[in-house]
Amino acid sequence: MGSDGARRGTMTERRDSWLLPAALAAASVIFSLALACAAPFAGLAAAAALALPFRRALATALAAFAANQAVGFGLLGYPVTGESLAWGAVLGLSAMAASLAAGLAAGAARDLSGPAAAVATFVAAFLAQQGTVFAATAALPAHPDAFALPVVLSILWTNLLAFAALGLLALAVRRTRAVAAGLGGA
Repeated sequence: MGSDGARRGTMTERRDSWLLPAALAAASVIFSLALACAAPFAGLAAAAALALPFRRALATALAAFAANQAVGFGLLGYPVTGESLAWGAVLGLSAMAASLAAGLAAGAARDLSGPAAAVATFVAAFLAQQGTVFAATAALPAHPDAFALPVVLSILWTNLLAFAALGLLALAVRRTRAVAAGLGGA
């Protein structure tokens, strides 16, 4: 392959390297719309940590948070008040905490089987995300039942479903890229 082919391969790799993060961030918009802005940041962070390099996983969590806020304030008309902006910032911190915890757990679980690594990564992301939100209730007003068992279980279930769906999305994107690379090299 000549230098033009090598350059094209590099350009394609750069473009494709952002395909999965873009797909995950776009999925967060769908979740935000479907769940009235209750984006499953832990599920997204765990899926990103297992499928992407650490920095891209963090960038994906940040993009998902930004998309979630755009949906909430832009499309769903959430009020722009000090309290809602503060909770928005907490959600951003919780998305980053979930992403950091998921990345650390995914790295630590490298030697485990695929399912065990996935469980460890998801649990770390969920605990970090929910822990951040819980800690914020010390300073910000929250509904008394916000951390009641049925509510936490509902949030857990939503994040588990999102984790599974986003994991399948990541697999589909990787396989599509592999097929495309195979066709391009033929």
